Amino acid sequence: MPEYGEFDGVHSDKSAAEAVSPGAVETPAGGEHNILREKTFNAELRHLVDRVTSHETSERIADDIDGISDDELIRRLHLLFYRSIHLENAGVAQVRLLEIQEIAERDEDSVVNAIHEGLTALSYPAYALLPFNIEKRCFTPTINTINSLDVYSLFIDIYDGLYAAIAEGGRGLLIGPDTIRDDAFLRKRFVSKSGIFEDYYYINSLGNLYRPLLVELHGAGASDAGFRMSPILIIRMRQADSSEGAASLDHIIGRRLSLPFLLYASEELERIGKSGGDLLVHHYRCLEYIYMAFSKMVEGRCFIFNFLEYHQARGRYLFSYFQAALRAGLSGSSFIQQLDKNRVAVFAAMNDVEWVKNTASHWSEVHGDIFIISTLDAGKGLNYVDFLNNYVFQ
Repeated sequence: MPEYGEFDGVHSDKSAAEAVSPGAVETPAGGEHNILREKTFNAELRHLVDRVTSHETSERIADDIDGISDDELIRRLHLLFYRSIHLENAGVAQVRLLEIQEIAERDEDSVVNAIHEGLTALSYPAYALLPFNIEKRCFTPTINTINSLDVYSLFIDIYDGLYAAIAEGGRGLLIGPDTIRDDAFLRKRFVSKSGIFEDYYYINSLGNLYRPLLVELHGAGASDAGFRMSPILIIRMRQADSSEGAASLDHIIGRRLSLPFLLYASEELERIGKSGGDLLVHHYRCLEYIYMAFSKMVEGRCFIFNFLEYHQARGRYLFSYFQAALRAGLSGSSFIQQLDKNRVAVFAAMNDVEWVKNTASHWSEVHGDIFIISTLDAGKGLNYVDFLNNYVFQ
């Protein structure tokens, strides 16, 4: 008898009927099967199979790769990979290939050292870096070499006028001793250990300093990483250096340290996403961090998608795929945060709002009413607690 799913002329219904008929003519076992295979597996099909299964490199692969498109290069890479993993008797790899070692992880302090060396080379050795602290909900110094300041009083809130000036203005500020003495708010933040106000300070967001690098790499439409509330740089200046003006300092410092600043800001954002304790507490702290940044956006919009069919396997698959589609299509100016097992919030920047609306509309056309959408515009003055009560806990 043939194996399951295999055709055999002898054991087919037609052959069985002929075998019992009076005029049946004996045929060799498997005869019709062999004839069928010979007709099907002709020279043209054999040539095609040989081309597919051959391990020899085709003439097309030998072309000059400089003129090949990116998609074609990726296709050839996949072709080479899948051919190589099925090679038989390939032998031992060359020794020089075995000498390739895994790249060692970069020292966490290398970026900080690069920043320190760069500022020192520019004659600005007294500085402080203030990333956002999600536990304290403000910018606090993690690195400080300004010995004349009381570090425990040095912090900046996103609702402070000082932060608004550098974040919305897109450039640094210079603050002199007279300004500090006359401003009660600044006196509380820039507390001199000696009690004498005689220093000048340059203050700027790292996002403002590495922004020209993003524009150079990606054009004027580059994503605004300022949404992520990049760390703040404070430098104690000599009076002679402060005379150059904030705009000149922006250019000098940014030209020298834009890349280290971008890497440092990226690392700090990654640290915010890592939980060091209670996962639920960390989740809502991250959500507050995102919402605080969203509230400072211009013409942004928050979309909350509530999937209705999550209790079904199809709904869960669609929910996961929908999140992946959003992450792939949104720019770096926007952010996604899952609120619950079947709800996700999209904090979309102005340049992504229409794309999110069109994507949601397309999904509704294809899959029907699979989610309910709630929206909230940025800049409405809604605090975080009200946002939780009116949108998250509903």
